[in-house]
Amino acid sequence: MATSTEDLLRALAPQVLGVLMRRYGGLDTCEDAVQEALLDAATQWPASGTPDNPRGWLLTVATRRLTDMLRGESARRRREDAVF
Repeated sequence: MATSTEDLLRALAPQVLGVLMRRYGGLDTCEDAVQEALLDAATQWPASGTPDNPRGWLLTVATRRLTDMLRGESARRRREDAVF
């Protein structure tokens, strides 16, 4: 990953985390979602190029990851409630 991409991701990560925290709360889950989005960016951007709106891209991916995590947690709780 090029240094400029690394610098961009370092600068954008706290911004994206802040947006997710304001919208959804839950620091641990939001941090996990942002980390997954950063990993996606680190693997995809060098090959396909940095998107026109990198902050928006990260926010969209992190929001989708967060939604997936919350749905998975909710489904797990429903399964556990059905057993107990």
